[in-house]
Amino acid sequence: MSRFKTYYPADEISINLFTTGSEWMTEQSIEYIGQYHTYTTGEVYSESSYDPKLSIRLIPYISSEDANSTNIIYRTLKPNVQVTYQTPEITVISPTTNDYKLGFFRRYFLKKYNENLILEVDSKQFNLWKSNDIDRNLYNGVEMLWFISGPIEDTYEKQIKIVGVYSKNQKQLSVANQQIPELATKLNNLIEFYSDTDYLVPVDINGLDS
Repeated sequence: MSRFKTYYPADEISINLFTTGSEWMTEQSIEYIGQYHTYTTGEVYSESSYDPKLSIRLIPYISSEDANSTNIIYRTLKPNVQVTYQTPEITVISPTTNDYKLGFFRRYFLKKYNENLILEVDSKQFNLWKSNDIDRNLYNGVEMLWFISGPIEDTYEKQIKIVGVYSKNQKQLSVANQQIPELATKLNNLIEFYSDTDYLVPVDINGLDS
């Protein structure tokens, strides 16, 4: 979400503020710790001053316990509102031959805010979470690429760096870990599912792919 105005005079902005937590969170209900700034319009954004590439909108922090209480009150006031959510289940992951040919596949994770358990799920369940059929007030989620074939280590050809599987997954995990900080403890094997075998996808002799 963009700011209300494209320009704010200095007297409408308070910069270089800092929070140690329990004050602001992202719109994805992730507690925010760090520098932020505010506007007289009531807007709050991350970073010490506005950076269009880095700043994200912040909202008042609500703990998972408070969020649950709010839901209970809302159900009481709005008894006809649909409040039934699906419960996610762990998915057994198994990359396909085509995944190995591509060199990567997508992985999906959900974590309950008030528990340490991280669930790996399939794309169907992740889409249910995105559409709030799995309660987003209770679960945080992240999608990431996971590389499974090609050179493991970084190599160089004619002084050009070719990034290996290990480094690619390390970078993907670093980004995903910002959404679910505990994810690094689950994905502690950066070459999980890796294979150095050359996979060939059989030619579709029946023309079904055309």
